[in-house]
Amino acid sequence: MSATAAVDVWTCERCSVSARWMSSAEQSGVPVNWAIEGDQLLCLGCRRNRAGEDAVEAAGDAASGAERVRARRTGTIDFEILRDGDRSNGIIARCCGTSPAVIAKARERLGIPAPPR
Repeated sequence: MSATAAVDVWTCERCSVSARWMSSAEQSGVPVNWAIEGDQLLCLGCRRNRAGEDAVEAAGDAASGAERVRARRTGTIDFEILRDGDRSNGIIARCCGTSPAVIAKARERLGIPAPPR
């Protein structure tokens, strides 16, 4: 590998975190789990945060503090299930800082079955 090898760099437009690696024909497009939403390139963390924020906004201004917390949590959990529902409840629970039982209830609400073991 030469000192002048090409490196691809992506920067999240919301939090400025960067992902970089050597350019290759196998890797094209944005980094795994990143997405272009609207006109912004967003990392996974910012995508999760945005899902929670959107849920809080949908709850409305009249929502109590507890309702806003629940909305944020539900929005984040729903995002993770919809993003990759083939993962186990335990893995999704770890991503969201909750329990597999909470993920199972959310799957039921969304009509998305858990993957076979």
